[in-house]
Amino acid sequence: LHGLKKQGKTKETHMYQQVKPEQIESNIYFIDSRRLSRFGVSGVYLVIGNGITLIETGTALIGKDILGQVRQLGFAKKDIRNVVLTHVHLDHAGGTGWLVREIPRLKVHVHERGYQHIHDPSALIESAKILYDSLENIIAIHGQILPVNQDNLISVTNNQLDIGAGVHLEIFETPGHAPHHL
Repeated sequence: LHGLKKQGKTKETHMYQQVKPEQIESNIYFIDSRRLSRFGVSGVYLVIGNGITLIETGTALIGKDILGQVRQLGFAKKDIRNVVLTHVHLDHAGGTGWLVREIPRLKVHVHERGYQHIHDPSALIESAKILYDSLENIIAIHGQILPVNQDNLISVTNNQLDIGAGVHLEIFETPGHAPHHL
């Protein structure tokens, strides 16, 4: 959010009003989170089939902006049906719990080794404290890290996800950056 002075009052506006999703293919869009938040460091892809599948969620701080980007494309938040997390690092997956809270029927596809960390992020948060020094710093940079109900989670390693309209996503392990990387 940016604060704008107007007649002595501060007016907040979301950055998504200034940033548009970049069309990569006819049904694939890229949202550069670095343009949405001063702490944005990764991107989010929107793949359109029968509804939207997000590749990554970014941080909880950009959740509202992601929904704004979806609206810019003529969709509603209810049209987001799936999330595929490449890995559970906070800059890529920290907003997952926030999105599930906003879209309770959302299905989250995550590597079997990352599943528990998305369901119960307490160990992930404790580990992040080593890097960020405190929970307050984590929240300031990534937003509130919320748990995801197991009913929303789907453990995957090597799968094909049919998102409708003839669109299939191949999901496979790509360890390296993280041992649970897809």
